[in-house]
Amino acid sequence: MLSSTLAYERFLVAEDDPIIAMDLQDVLEDEGAMVFPASSVTQALRLAQTPALSAAVIDIKLRTENAEPVCDALSQRQVPFIFYTAYPDSSSKRWSAVPFVSKPAPDSVIIGALKYALSANKQDILSPLAEQEGDPNLIAIGQYIVDGEIRIARITRVIARLQAVGFDTSAAEVLLTTMTKTLNRMRDHQRLLASEKWRAPTRSFERRHAHGSHAIERGAAILMASPFEVVIKS
Repeated sequence: MLSSTLAYERFLVAEDDPIIAMDLQDVLEDEGAMVFPASSVTQALRLAQTPALSAAVIDIKLRTENAEPVCDALSQRQVPFIFYTAYPDSSSKRWSAVPFVSKPAPDSVIIGALKYALSANKQDILSPLAEQEGDPNLIAIGQYIVDGEIRIARITRVIARLQAVGFDTSAAEVLLTTMTKTLNRMRDHQRLLASEKWRAPTRSFERRHAHGSHAIERGAAILMASPFEVVIKS
């Protein structure tokens, strides 16, 4: 364990299980942080307005409520957060770039995820992974790809710096893998879209060519027919 790695940081811990909440508080305070515990959405929303809040640890399910309003409140204040939860599928796609730590987890993984949240560009955490739906034009999807490449490069540098001083970056590495897969899907979509646009004029030419061929064949048939047949066909 690295001593005082979170010195002077101020964390909201939204956790409804009292034992887990106490464990988290002990871990973070041992690292020099100040902790503001909340066991309900109402309490967490109030504490989300705490001045100079550094980051938060959020269980997406607080009692019977979803903690998404807490995520919204933190995001509005540009306060990064991590998920520490047993419900991996409960969070919205809006928070797809937020580090996720599955319960239970070693202290080093939780601390490492928080260090990433504190070190990364806030927009790289609070903005969702850009997976464009529908059929955007090539210019738009190209910009998504460029933005994604820049984002991945930033995150890779943050992970490398944290690894260099001994932090567990497993949660951030999972995010990086997900982002890379998303970017590759967008590249595949771009290639498909470009291919379809390239083939479109060819298909149009083929349709015109086919129409012309039918006209030529009909004309040839008329020329070869007897005068009586031509009158009847006309």
